[in-house]
Amino acid sequence: MKIFIVRASVENLPRRDEDETTDNTEDTTGPVVFAENINSNVSADQNTAQSPAGLSTHQSDTSSSHESPDSTCATCETEETDMDRGEAEQGGLGLFIPEPMLCCEAEKDKVPHSLETLYQTVQCSSTSDCLLLAAHMLLLETGFLPQGSDIRAREMPSSWLALEYLCRLQYFHPFCEYSPVQMVGVLKGQTLIIKATMTATGAEFSQILALNPDDYVTKEWAGGNAGLVYRDMQKLSRVFKDHLVYPLIARAREALGLPALFGLTVLPPELLLRIMQLLDVPSILTLSEVCRRLHSVSQDDLLWKYFVYRDFGGGVSRRYKDWKELYKKEYKIRKSQKGCRFSSFIAFI
Repeated sequence: MKIFIVRASVENLPRRDEDETTDNTEDTTGPVVFAENINSNVSADQNTAQSPAGLSTHQSDTSSSHESPDSTCATCETEETDMDRGEAEQGGLGLFIPEPMLCCEAEKDKVPHSLETLYQTVQCSSTSDCLLLAAHMLLLETGFLPQGSDIRAREMPSSWLALEYLCRLQYFHPFCEYSPVQMVGVLKGQTLIIKATMTATGAEFSQILALNPDDYVTKEWAGGNAGLVYRDMQKLSRVFKDHLVYPLIARAREALGLPALFGLTVLPPELLLRIMQLLDVPSILTLSEVCRRLHSVSQDDLLWKYFVYRDFGGGVSRRYKDWKELYKKEYKIRKSQKGCRFSSFIAFI
């Protein structure tokens, strides 16, 4: 009886080769797990045939983790379609062309947005008014702050047109210890006279600039399009800043005992020497009369050695130590050999 029970138990055990062929077949005592796998497969893809009885969950998971070649190709085609759509959208936007931010960057039919907004806000009655708007924007670009109006509002002060032919604006500059500045514009005939006056340490410093409105304002000044109103803004920016704004700031800072902000005097000596090497000797002599610092740099011995070899070639003796004096001698010799008098500038070396 005991032998029969053992033999029956052994016969009911699964064989090893069956386990290997079926790859760890789940026990039928767990029908709930098998039903869950079947339901998940059906919900994932109803068109897929159910796995045969005895298929393990490990095998079903492994088969589902590997995608078929058709699905991989479909994914690639989808990505390529998305890339093509992105390129098409980018091509539809076109190239980005930056708008001018400063008056010196203005081009044909394009002006800075700040000037365009100001032009749309103010009702200009003449070409001189349009030019005064541009002058106001150039002052703002160089750091001047208007009095009586918010710089962010992009509007002119309410009393900027005092009279029909007179404009008066008040500013101050942080680089000049917020000294008050007044810009006055007066139209005399066809010329607009702009005078900027800064009061610092009880003294007044003025710069005057004469401009012809027709040189910078077109006949379309009343058309409503700021891009068509102004022309040659790059020249206007250069002339206005170099002849009025920067000299005024430099003079005021000098009176206040502040160091210079711009110009040749703020450059290190090595850069000054490189610039001076590009000039001729008469220009060097004129530059040396501007201030003590430029005069000191212009006396550099290596600079005059460079001038000697540049102007007179390599046949000059190298035993000299005073190259500036040698330049004078060589210049006189060259001029006497050519039978003409040497230029008067040599007497100032």
